[in-house]
Amino acid sequence: MDEQHRFRAHGLEFASAIAVPHAVVPSVAPPDIRIRLGAVPDRLPEPATARGRAVVSREEVVIRSVRIGDYWIARGEELVVAPVPGRSLADVASLLMGAALGAALHQRGALALHAGAVSRDGRAVLFLGRSGSGKSSSVAALARRGFTILDDNIAVLTEHGREVVVEPGVAELRLVNDAVYPSGCGEPAPFLRGLGKSRAAIQSHFQPSPVTLSAIYVMTPVAVATPAVRPMTRAEAFGAAQTHVFCRHLRSLEQERQMFPALARLVATVPFAELQRPLSTSDHGLVADVVEHDLRRLFGEPTRD
Repeated sequence: MDEQHRFRAHGLEFASAIAVPHAVVPSVAPPDIRIRLGAVPDRLPEPATARGRAVVSREEVVIRSVRIGDYWIARGEELVVAPVPGRSLADVASLLMGAALGAALHQRGALALHAGAVSRDGRAVLFLGRSGSGKSSSVAALARRGFTILDDNIAVLTEHGREVVVEPGVAELRLVNDAVYPSGCGEPAPFLRGLGKSRAAIQSHFQPSPVTLSAIYVMTPVAVATPAVRPMTRAEAFGAAQTHVFCRHLRSLEQERQMFPALARLVATVPFAELQRPLSTSDHGLVADVVEHDLRRLFGEPTRD
């Protein structure tokens, strides 16, 4: 069973003892991260800082979940999981490719944002926001209009010359239970029971190769009647990017300082805008309308009024 699953996601090569649902890009390259089942240390070497359910040091992180299991992430290259007895490995893999991966990315010095990512015509677009802000629903609405999906939760960014590139993640979309998935998705299944969400495979909508990042929208639920876009200053953009670093609580202080130059280059390269959406909107097609209109404005394309 040890490391029998080989795949590529978020710009990294994985060798895993646990199958990751919807990791659809196979790999035969030497692994960057090895995932195995085993014992998780009781303590980390000092200095270490408690951050909620996690303990963080410069090169190691331990995450404890009473519902799912314990995770030990070391040096950005080793990830050990001790599941709660009887817990499904699909649920174990969800946290594995969430917070545990976030800790590994920080250890590796990668820039990862808490964002949904879509692309069309060689241009990637990010939606930053807190959980519940509408990122995944907006991703789904744009997928129904011909956009492809890079990931609905994590956007790992790499720099290629003067361009910023979004790396593809896993071919999965997670929506609240009453939401409608784009046609061609797999059958929705419960996601971490009790959280009111389901998950579905999105191979027919998945973008398996990196795409140049062209725009970033910061999702902000506010008391407005209809969605609206407001361009952000660089100072506002820097603050938003810093706020929405993926699993920022799992960074050490040194890792946080090291990330500042990459964030500064990001906001100097890519336009940011606040995407204000109604607090109670159920029609994410209206959000998609506003985004498509704004993208045409950004790229000098004819708008449809």
